[in-house]
Amino acid sequence: SAADFAAPETERIAAECNVLLLSPCSKELVNACLAAMPNLAWIHSRTAGIDPFVTPELLARPELPMTNAKGLFSSSLAEYCMFACGWFSKRARELRENQAKNQWQKLTVTELRGATMGIAGYGDIGRACAVLGKAYGMKILAQRRRPELCADDPLVDEAFGPGEEALCRLAANTDYFVLAAPLTASTKHMINARVLSSLKPNAVFINIGRGPLVDEEALCGALEDPEHPIGGAALDVFETEPLSSESPLWQNPKVLLSPHCADQTATFMEDSVSLFVENVDLFQRGETLKNRVDVAAGY
Repeated sequence: SAADFAAPETERIAAECNVLLLSPCSKELVNACLAAMPNLAWIHSRTAGIDPFVTPELLARPELPMTNAKGLFSSSLAEYCMFACGWFSKRARELRENQAKNQWQKLTVTELRGATMGIAGYGDIGRACAVLGKAYGMKILAQRRRPELCADDPLVDEAFGPGEEALCRLAANTDYFVLAAPLTASTKHMINARVLSSLKPNAVFINIGRGPLVDEEALCGALEDPEHPIGGAALDVFETEPLSSESPLWQNPKVLLSPHCADQTATFMEDSVSLFVENVDLFQRGETLKNRVDVAAGY
C-alpha cells in the first residue's frame, strides 16, 4: 500500500528502483511509487488498459516511457466476441432452457454470414474481432479516432471517425455492435442513450472494452424499451466491479453476463510477465521497448 513507503527500508529500496511493473492497483499507490522512485526510467503495465494507472502526477512526467500488454489478450477477447455472436444468433439460452425441461422444440436461428459487425474502438482487440468476423462472412464496420488508418485494411468495409454522430451512424448499420475502445476522459459514457437508441431493432451489443465506456443505466433502459427493443447484450465489463447483486442485468434474459474474465486464460498472467521480461532485456540493452503507449492519449 501507499503507507508502506513510509518505512525506512522500503524507502531505501524504492529510491534505487528504475523500473516499475504495475498490476491493477490504486492510483494512490501509483503516485506513491512516482514520489518514492527518483530514478524511475520506465513503467510497464501488466494489462493492456492503462486507465487504472493514469494520474495527474503521471501525466506530468511525459519523459517517462510507459509500455503495456497490448496484443496479449486480443485473441481470447475476439473469441469471446464470436461466442457472444453465436449465443444470440443460435438462441443458446432458449436451447438450454428447453434442454433443462426435456422439451423438443425447434427454433429458427440466424446466420452470422452476411450480418454486419460494427466495432467501436478499432485497435488491436477490435481488429482481432474483425479477423474472426470476416472468417464467418460478416461485413465489418470500424470506428476509430483516425479512420484514415483503415484505408488499406482488407478487413474493413467502411470506416467511421470519432464523435457521437459517427457512433450513431455505426449503430444504425450494425447487427452486432462490438465495443473495444480504451477508457479515457473522452471515451467515458461514449455509449449513451442516444447511441443505444440508434441501434437496429434486435441488434446485439457486446462490451469487451471497459465498463465505464457505457452509461449502464441507459443500457438497462434500452434492453427494456418496448418501442425500440435491442436483441441483447453480452457484457464482460461493468461500470462498477464486482457488479452489484442488485443490478437488473443479472436476471435479464436478454443479457449474457461474465465477470470480467473473457481474457483470463490459463496462461494470461504468464504471457503478460513474459512480455515484460522481453522488454527488460531491451531496456538493459538500451533498445526500443515494445508496446510504448501514449499516456496522455490513454493508450
